[in-house]
Amino acid sequence: MPENKPVTGTSEGLPSQRLIGVDLLRGLAIFLVVSGHGRTGLPFPEAAWIQAAWNRAAGQAGLGVFIFFVLSGFLITHMLDRSPSGLLRPDLRSFYVRRAGRILPLFFLTLGFGLWVYSSISIPSNRAAYCFRGPGAPYGPWFWACLPTFSFNWFLAFHPLQDYPRHWTMIWSLAVEEQFYLLYPLLLRRIGSVRHLKVFLGGIILLGFLSHGIFLALWPSNIPLLGFSSLSGFELIAMGAWLYLFLKEHPQLFRSPGAASGAAFVGLTVLTTLLMGWITLPEILFQTVWGSATTLVLAGALRINWEGRSLARLAAKPGEMSYGLYLWHISVLYFIAPFFQDHPWSLIYPAYLAATLGWAALSYRFFEKPVNRAIRAGFMA
Repeated sequence: MPENKPVTGTSEGLPSQRLIGVDLLRGLAIFLVVSGHGRTGLPFPEAAWIQAAWNRAAGQAGLGVFIFFVLSGFLITHMLDRSPSGLLRPDLRSFYVRRAGRILPLFFLTLGFGLWVYSSISIPSNRAAYCFRGPGAPYGPWFWACLPTFSFNWFLAFHPLQDYPRHWTMIWSLAVEEQFYLLYPLLLRRIGSVRHLKVFLGGIILLGFLSHGIFLALWPSNIPLLGFSSLSGFELIAMGAWLYLFLKEHPQLFRSPGAASGAAFVGLTVLTTLLMGWITLPEILFQTVWGSATTLVLAGALRINWEGRSLARLAAKPGEMSYGLYLWHISVLYFIAPFFQDHPWSLIYPAYLAATLGWAALSYRFFEKPVNRAIRAGFMA
């Protein structure tokens, strides 16, 4: 989940202000994740029709992560291309320092916080088992070693029958991203040309798609392997990176307001149709179609002029703080749940969202941003 820094040029047809369209999509992604994980810890809606829609939409937290992967590939490629050294000659020190400053401080803070809560739980309740510590899952050395080494996605892929608490399982997506970005700038320095880069990214997309079929054929009962494997995540990250190169090469694409809005609308329609289950796709196709629809929404949203649209800028704020929302929302759920016993969903759910957003805002303002600046100042001076 890379930072969405302001851009200063318009040569690629992208707006010069903060990429509001990206933050709006981030907001959608984190809404799916936060709602999906809160679905188990919160009561269901009272009205039957709301309950049916909520049960379907909130049961798809992983689809929010898939959106994050596409956005991540786009933003990292965008950031590298706008850097002084350029896309194909990235400054490795600058890249890794920026990445570490953005990801590691909050990651290790929430990891340590989770360990503190885990060690303080003597008799696991249902709430504790869902959030931090369950009685049935084996917490062995491999489990703990995979968390800080960003390999936890593979741990989950090969333990398909274990139901681990959500505070830990969320880390799988960070593992996929950091594996990709450990090598991405090194590959860029050797790849030679943008044309070769597009071919390489296309190969990653194809390999990810083929991996779906291979995993389903060889291990049909291990669905987590399909979702948690690095190849599966790399496919979506590569889609985002390829979209950036495509839009740079075709700056006039979706330039008219109607074309931009139309692309975003069509993409959102596909996402909504898949999310609500109105169309059922074979498992081998679902992720690829979801990622493709996400790139269409993103392409349209990037061309829309958000200047002067104060409501859109306000709606984009959760997306700006999405990393903190992602890492903190299970902790918030764990601590506020006892205060909402016997209250209706219509009260509890907004309170859960407000508490999560408020805590993430504090984290962003007083921890993430200042620590990030300090790391950059210390290592890039």
